[in-house]
Amino acid sequence: MDVQPAIDAARSVRYRQVFLFERLPLQRNEMGDEAIADKIEQAIERAYTGLGYDIIRIPAAPIPERTDLILIALSLM
Repeated sequence: MDVQPAIDAARSVRYRQVFLFERLPLQRNEMGDEAIADKIEQAIERAYTGLGYDIIRIPAAPIPERTDLILIALSLM
């Protein structure tokens, strides 16, 4: 699979912020294979870091707490 078009597209658009959400316990149980899920998460982090982004990690927490963390990061709160 040629991923170069996706890389080129990612370089042509910039996001204000990039958030990486920790998986919730329920999602962890449903994933089936933690090792694969961890590799995917690491690949996403490497990709965005490689594009020059500082990733903001959002911990596993209730939705209102996650929402507050996002709003604070975006300076909307």
